[in-house]
Amino acid sequence: GQTHDGSNLFADVDTGLTSWPGDTFAVRVQTQGASPTTIRAKAWKVLTGEPAGWSAVGTNSTNGLQRTGSLGVRTVNQTSTSMTLEFDDLSAS
Repeated sequence: GQTHDGSNLFADVDTGLTSWPGDTFAVRVQTQGASPTTIRAKAWKVLTGEPAGWSAVGTNSTNGLQRTGSLGVRTVNQTSTSMTLEFDDLSAS
């Protein structure tokens, strides 16, 4: 996770997930508290069931986390194969 200025909130996490054309994944991110804010994240392949534990947990008191902000998604492809990703039903509440 990163802040709007690119500061890391926690280290990148290898989910161990692999993808094939047509695969669908779910991602859940939860924030809680203020100064510090705790951020939790997990991802899983749809139809396999949501994991009970969180893949990443970080705590931070960055000023931007303590007020209304924006939401973004970053992906990393660590292969030499190109791919197209689509995002659907993104919501924040």
